Amino acid sequence: MRYIMLIGVLVLALGLDLAVFIASTDEALEAFDPYHPSTLVPILAHRGRVAAAGASELVRDLVEGFTAPFRARVHRTIPPEPMPH
Repeated sequence: MRYIMLIGVLVLALGLDLAVFIASTDEALEAFDPYHPSTLVPILAHRGRVAAAGASELVRDLVEGFTAPFRARVHRTIPPEPMPH
């Protein structure tokens, strides 16, 4: 008897979910895209890529800022190559 009641409750819950899905507006059905879910995962993934790109640009700028004086010193100490005759 327990299992029959459990199955009945599950069938009612699935039926209610299906009824709500069917009764929703036409716009909601058109906007439903199973390949691009409307959850926070795509938003967070995009923000993560943006943050990673910003962090790599920040590190690149910091390295360039710290090494610029040394590069200038190395360029001044390297003698120019003689002109071939």
